[in-house]
Amino acid sequence: PYSIIPIEPIFEAANKYINEPETSQQSAAFTMYCENPLSFRLHFSRIKELLPEWITLLVQMFIDLGGKIIEGNIKNIEFYEQPLQAEWKRFIYLIMNYFSQHQKLPNLEIIKRDFYYQYIHAVLSINRMGLGP
Repeated sequence: PYSIIPIEPIFEAANKYINEPETSQQSAAFTMYCENPLSFRLHFSRIKELLPEWITLLVQMFIDLGGKIIEGNIKNIEFYEQPLQAEWKRFIYLIMNYFSQHQKLPNLEIIKRDFYYQYIHAVLSINRMGLGP
């Protein structure tokens, strides 16, 4: 069974922990509405493990919608102190560009920005790449 924790706080906690070095695991857990940092560690370890696969899937989904990846728009990994930070930035970049491309196509329902992470997580789960066990 999947966690009953909403997806947005998990991704927000990961984003904060990756991009703000002063963020503790306890603080990230609070962002997820959890008291125990073990909850954050569990989800964060899954994110780190699955992030490269998520990026690959998002690239394929974006291309399937007719999008073109312009690598110059994604900052070089060397720009970031940590490769994880670069991967996370790439992941967020691909999510935003996927939905931008999605909205350009006729006859597709528009997905509100508030639901981007839920939609992406549903797609990841269908492809057995979700955050659940």
